[in-house]
Amino acid sequence: MASFDPKKWLLNSDGAGDQVVKAPAFSLTKVLTIATPLLTIVVGLVGDYMKDKEINWAPSHIVSLALGVLALVAIISAADLIARGVATAATVTADGAARQPASLSTFATPLKASRISVNPNVDVKIAAISSEHPPRFLCVDKKGNATWESETDLNFTPDA
Repeated sequence: MASFDPKKWLLNSDGAGDQVVKAPAFSLTKVLTIATPLLTIVVGLVGDYMKDKEINWAPSHIVSLALGVLALVAIISAADLIARGVATAATVTADGAARQPASLSTFATPLKASRISVNPNVDVKIAAISSEHPPRFLCVDKKGNATWESETDLNFTPDA
C-alpha cells in the first residue's frame, strides 16, 4: 500500500495523474478545500456566540457573513490557480513554441527534393531551412501544402 505524504500532496509533487499545473508550488486550493467547511462552521458558531451576547443578528447577517467567507475563499483559490499556472509556464515550454523555428533562411530558387517519409515518395520544393540543430526544411508539394521535414525524411535531387 502506498504511503500518503502530505508535504508532497500540498506541493503538487506527488505525481498523481496528469497535472496541468506541474510547478512544485504550494497548493493553497487543496488547503482551502479542507478548510472551507471548517470555516463555515466557525462562522456559524461566531454568529451563535454573538447572538448569546445580545447582539441582534438577523439570519440574513449570518448568511451574508458565511457567503463573504466563501467568496474570499473562491478569490484566494482563483489567485492560487493563476499563480501556479504562471509558475508552470515559466518552467515548461509550450508545445507550439518548441516547434517554431528560432529563425529561418529562405532560398531565392527553391531546392528540389523528394519526401521519403511518405509512401510513395512525393516530389517537393524546399523553400526554407531553419536554424535549429539539426536543421529542418520547409517543403512545399505540388498541391501547395507546406510541411517541416528533417534531413532524414528527404532525398535531395540535383537540378537538371
